[in-house]
Amino acid sequence: MTPAALVSNVRHNHVLHRTVMVFANVSESAPQTDDETRIEARDLGAGCWEIVAHHGFVERPNLPHLLAALQGRLGDWRFDPQQTTFYVPRDEVLREHAQQDVSRWRARLFAFMSYHCTSSAEYYGLAPAHLVEPGVQVAL
Repeated sequence: MTPAALVSNVRHNHVLHRTVMVFANVSESAPQTDDETRIEARDLGAGCWEIVAHHGFVERPNLPHLLAALQGRLGDWRFDPQQTTFYVPRDEVLREHAQQDVSRWRARLFAFMSYHCTSSAEYYGLAPAHLVEPGVQVAL
């Protein structure tokens, strides 16, 4: 399945970058993971990579540090934080359009929790200057 942020970028900019990394995060049931099993990389071809990061439930993943750990593992690719742009999807919940099958209090609670949660950019340690957040509005 193609990530929504990648689809949005290609649709609006009509370009696929030379190197594209699709990131997936797996939270393990252990409090911490070891460095040998923390990150997996799979070549999808045409400059596209799937990166799967594992972290324990007490750890907070830092995407720039994880990418720096991939130095030398992906051919001649080198991580340059100043030349990297992160595309992170941002969903906005609209509570005023609640559907009939969702009770009003549940829709409001979900919208409240969604509004007050930590952004993906902050959670993954991404600098705002290197971040693009294409968004989707979701009506409850």
